[in-house]
Amino acid sequence: MNERVCARCSHANPVNASYCTNCGGQRFVPEPQEPHGPPPPGQPLLTQGYALQIGIGRIIIMSIVTSGVYVLFWLYQTWRQLQVETKEVHFPAWHAATLFVPVYGLFRLHRHLSVIQELAQKRGLESVMPPVLGVTLVALNLLLVVVSGNQADLTIVLMLGLIRLALVTTLMVQAQKTLNSYWDSIHGTRAIRIPLGRTEIGFVLIVLAAQFILISILGSSTT
Repeated sequence: MNERVCARCSHANPVNASYCTNCGGQRFVPEPQEPHGPPPPGQPLLTQGYALQIGIGRIIIMSIVTSGVYVLFWLYQTWRQLQVETKEVHFPAWHAATLFVPVYGLFRLHRHLSVIQELAQKRGLESVMPPVLGVTLVALNLLLVVVSGNQADLTIVLMLGLIRLALVTTLMVQAQKTLNSYWDSIHGTRAIRIPLGRTEIGFVLIVLAAQFILISILGSSTT
């Protein structure tokens, strides 16, 4: 700022003024404080603040729409953010894809949740999704995938699918709550929600198209 605004009469004074040239007051409106550090690369700086947070409602809706596959995009998006905070070289796309790799994917997920927990603890925050619990939820999800594949009863398959959806959604929601609190602790009110982008929309559309094709194939094979 190149001027100081008087707290009494709102008159604009030179930046080096020690008193108001209009009313003689010596109190000035505090200058707005910038958030700590520059915005993370790849994250848009909007007029309202830093786009860092992901809304919980958005995660739930996207998870339901994609039958839980949204966890891949969530891993990709948050790992990009965590790369900046840890100052380490990450590979977000590969990191998300490892969820398909047996055993190794669980280790990568544990690392993901551990980074979130470590950052939260440095700010005096409590992580509501411990790494071990998160890995357990995903391991149960994978086990239910195997069980579902051996079921002929459609009702049982649907019930198992709902349980799997709940497990994966709980993982994302609880971990994101911790991460959102972390952004709040650093940037305050300047930490705002990430806008819905073309990459995210494209991911959801691809998943929906794949689900439609899969349902069509299964439907034709049963007739």
